[in-house]
Amino acid sequence: MTLKITQISPHQAIALSELNKKAIYFHKHFDWLEPEDIVSDGLCYSLLENDIPIAGIGFSPEIDQTHWLQFFSVWEEGYSVAKVWKYFWENCIKLQIFYEKTILSIPADDLMNFFLQHSGFKQKGNIIYFEGEKEIISDHLLQNKQNATLLPLTESNVKEIIDSVEVAFSKVWRLSELNLTRAIQASNIAFFLRDKNQSVGYLLALLEEDSIHISRIAVSPNYQSRGYGKELMWILLNRFTPKNVNAFSVNTYSNDGNAVRFYQNLGFYRTNQIYPVYYLKIPKN
Repeated sequence: MTLKITQISPHQAIALSELNKKAIYFHKHFDWLEPEDIVSDGLCYSLLENDIPIAGIGFSPEIDQTHWLQFFSVWEEGYSVAKVWKYFWENCIKLQIFYEKTILSIPADDLMNFFLQHSGFKQKGNIIYFEGEKEIISDHLLQNKQNATLLPLTESNVKEIIDSVEVAFSKVWRLSELNLTRAIQASNIAFFLRDKNQSVGYLLALLEEDSIHISRIAVSPNYQSRGYGKELMWILLNRFTPKNVNAFSVNTYSNDGNAVRFYQNLGFYRTNQIYPVYYLKIPKN
């Protein structure tokens, strides 16, 4: 038996997608990118036995000396997922490209949570979920009287939003142009506010039968503390919410005190649904 790790090249993106469709185990990061989306500018590797691909792992492009664990998948039956992870991980962190970098991960299931805990990762907060009811949220909102223009958010506005609004997030939580594009494509509610020639803030949400999940909301640092976050929420409730919809949900990072207070002040209440955020600083060998 001969095992080796090779980097996945951009021309193998379609093959990677097909392999992941038949995976016996598949973990994906909590964003809108698919593994094949990061092959060109991220770090993706396959584990081969006698030149047959049996598993894959991928990391996001570097952001501020940090990579997100974007995916981990085992493609072939007959292999222990735990043993594949152990071999893959122990050899990936020996690669010089990861020296003195931090790896972040949000486990989507108990198995990945177990792998991370037993691979040296430490917890750094949680992704926490909030729920709220339309009537209660509405009681905390008043329409902003400032003269920002409401516009539909489309793929043509992505660069503008990236340059002026995404900077409201810390670097590791910002979306790339492709990630934001995918997020817009996955949303059936997408709008932003513009003041003259500057983007003020934006909101993405997914309307289902009787509920709305807010997947992204942000206000430019130049316009914060002026009521625009509440304005975005007022617009969502009063212009995009059907009469039969009363339930709203949203998630955020527990260490982002401003975001947590924003939702709590609007009448959202925290649920028991949480996902831990893990990190590992890889030393230089």
